[in-house]
Amino acid sequence: MSTVMVTATNKKKDGTAVEQKWTGIPLKAILDFYGANDYDGVKVEVSDGSIADLDMATVSDPSTILGLKLDGQALSKADGFVQLVIKSQSAKSWVKDVVKITIKG
Repeated sequence: MSTVMVTATNKKKDGTAVEQKWTGIPLKAILDFYGANDYDGVKVEVSDGSIADLDMATVSDPSTILGLKLDGQALSKADGFVQLVIKSQSAKSWVKDVVKITIKG
């Protein structure tokens, strides 16, 4: 699958904002590749068991990606190798170390 680059803002707890360049695969492209259709959204599970619940608008947004590189550098094990990046939402909604994607509906 081909990758895309998304520039997203990560707002820190101290109020500063950092522009980050993420390289990854759009979530919708992954679902299309595997033939997923007729669903209402997805659940993205991470290694600690927490789940991000995404609606169709978020899933269909081409800037919702599974990030593989941050600012040109591959994510490390500490970063979680794969991170859900949702440009349209604050970085608090992004999750790292994605292990499972489940379609809803």
